[in-house]
Amino acid sequence: MGSNSALLSKIATNGGHGENLAYFDGWKAYDRNPFHPTQNPEGVIQMGLA
Repeated sequence: MGSNSALLSKIATNGGHGENLAYFDGWKAYDRNPFHPTQNPEGVIQMGLA
């Protein structure tokens, strides 16, 4: 059989790190600006996989 990359999607073989996925954009925003009811009421609320 030929190369394994021919059997896998471009996403599976792109060599990128999982942290570069859009899923982690919310976590990054939360890390930069976390919500707090009194100290940062305009911050980001992270709900994970809600």
